[in-house]
Amino acid sequence: MPTTEQLIHALSQPTTNAFYLAVTGDCHVGKTTWLKRFFFAIQNAGLTADGFVEEAIFEDDKRIGYDFRDLLTNATVPVARKAFGDIHYTFYEDAWHFAATRLRRSSHVPIIIVDELGRIEAKGGGIMPYLMPFLSERRHHLIASVRQSVLPEIEAQIGPFNTIITLSPLT
Repeated sequence: MPTTEQLIHALSQPTTNAFYLAVTGDCHVGKTTWLKRFFFAIQNAGLTADGFVEEAIFEDDKRIGYDFRDLLTNATVPVARKAFGDIHYTFYEDAWHFAATRLRRSSHVPIIIVDELGRIEAKGGGIMPYLMPFLSERRHHLIASVRQSVLPEIEAQIGPFNTIITLSPLT
């Protein structure tokens, strides 16, 4: 696995050679935590990044949903919730607009952080319609968490990742 310093070096290069980094692994191995820590490492290195993470929401020690958290402002919006006893999540349309607003705000920033490219995005939904215009120009470096199970489908849409970091439960 590359070091933080090696990744920071790759991200400090001009965006004419866009660098795509995927953090992947099974569910609940710490992809979001890794992204948040790396965001602060990027800032500490004097680089500019923007984006959002998708944080799990718990009630009485049970996961009930997810919120998007803006990395710059800490603003949040619900992405999905499930009612007691439900196995399926209800997704909120406002969340996709929240993500789109963050991506538009990031249009001048060289590094974009996106959490999480999952099953919905693998089918072209969720945040993918908002993300694709930025990636088609390859003017931005991308750091994204990607569900392991859909990595090939995501790469088929956005192109190959330069580096893939696979987290395990012990990472």
